[in-house]
Formats: sequence, C-alpha cells, structure tokens
Amino acid sequence: MLRAMTAKGVTILLTTHYLDEAEILADHLLIVDKGRTTFLGTVEEAKGDTGLGMRVVMEAAAGNGTAIEVLEPRSAEEVLAIVERGLREKRKVTFKPPSLEDAFIKMVGGSIESEDT
Repeated sequence: MLRAMTAKGVTILLTTHYLDEAEILADHLLIVDKGRTTFLGTVEEAKGDTGLGMRVVMEAAAGNGTAIEVLEPRSAEEVLAIVERGLREKRKVTFKPPSLEDAFIKMVGGSIESEDT
C-alpha cells in the first residue's frame, strides 16, 4: 500500500525501529542517534558509506557438522577461492551483502537493543 501511494506521488514520513522494514520501504533515510543526525541519504548510500563489503557465509552441508564461517573477501580471486573451497568441502556457500542493520550498527556503534534505557 505504501509503495502504491508513493508511486502516485504521495510523500510518506515513516518512523520505525525496524531496520529491515526501513530497508525495504524507504527511499531516503534520516538516522538519529542520541538526538543527533547520524546519517541522511538513501539506503544504498548508508550501506555504501560504511565501507562494509560482501560477506560469504560457509556452513555445513546437511549432516556434515562443520561450524559456520563468515568470510570477507577483498577481491574476485578470494571469492573464487572461497567458492572452490566450499565445493571441495561440500559446504553451503551463501553471499550476504551488507544490510541496513549492519550499516546502522557501524554508524552508531551498536544495535538498538544494546542501548541502555
């Protein structure tokens, strides 16, 4: 419904603590931390400005029992090496781009849940 309204030119101001919701619905963000503006821009700018890169999650294939590893490749060669290793070890390899929550945590130094109230 919100997307249909914005497609018709309606401006919507949405305040939320649910970053996954903001990531899906927002065209522009204003992130406020302790009463101060921490970020103003688009979701993609927020994720890009933090310097966070693609992460690769390697986990056990069914019944393998191998621990989960989160890797942060810095080049295409490293990505290829990780995928080859995953195939060789019969592990599930998943690519995880940075989320808005990842960017938020980097910007404010913690999650919403970690705030002392």
